[in-house]
Amino acid sequence: MNAIKNFDVRHPSTQQGTTQKRAPMNKIVRFYYNARYSKQQAFEYPKGQASTAIEPQIFSSEERTGSSSIRDISIDESFDETETIFCSTRALIITFIIIVLIIIVVAITIGVIIGTVNSRENSSSSENSNTSSLSTVASSYMGSTVSIGSQTGLPCSSYTTINDPTRSVTQTTVYGVCDQSEIFNATTHGSWIRFVGAGGTTIPLLSPAPPACGAYVVGWFNGTMPTTPGTSMNATICFSVYQSVVLIERQIEVMNCNGFFIYLLPPVDLCNGRYCTT
Repeated sequence: MNAIKNFDVRHPSTQQGTTQKRAPMNKIVRFYYNARYSKQQAFEYPKGQASTAIEPQIFSSEERTGSSSIRDISIDESFDETETIFCSTRALIITFIIIVLIIIVVAITIGVIIGTVNSRENSSSSENSNTSSLSTVASSYMGSTVSIGSQTGLPCSSYTTINDPTRSVTQTTVYGVCDQSEIFNATTHGSWIRFVGAGGTTIPLLSPAPPACGAYVVGWFNGTMPTTPGTSMNATICFSVYQSVVLIERQIEVMNCNGFFIYLLPPVDLCNGRYCTT
């Protein structure tokens, strides 16, 4: 650090008090020295002695602000500018991260809301579908029709009617349809079913040769049919492949309704198993 010291040196004629009157003259003497390399010294010396370490120099006010001071100020300003740029960049990065996080949270929230709405709509449509399937008349596969009965009154007046040509023992095309629908699940024991139409009105008493009845696994009646109107008998439905191989059996009930038969049939656990008609 550079220091500048000022001394007031008066003209000798004014100090000796001469008779000649002159205007007092003051001259500023400034001593410039490098404080980093010389120790601080008092400016008063004994009379007749002078300091050899300090050389008197006269500087103007412009010279006081030398290149050293200007350089220091320039460095400080450059440092402040760099720090400002760094802080601005960091602030931009933090702002960008916050915006991205907000977008992600909003997207997740919208997804949850849409998923909830779709779930409710699917649930509502499923309920409507179940209600529709329990209506009086419903459509089935390949143009067949199903009429859903109440299943709560007397069996001969409360049953479901199935008109399905694809169940015929003469139908050799496999449609891949299984009797696992709600039609056969009205009660814990199954549903009372009456078969009508061109496909047949009764379940065959012998196993047809698969493929038949629109399936590879054919269901046929193994038992005795009741002959007296209003009476029922227990029997077995066998599901076979290759005519002689029985895969599963199901216990059922058949009732004579004075001119037609109805069957208490449970859902078929094995796919592609179907009840055949003849």
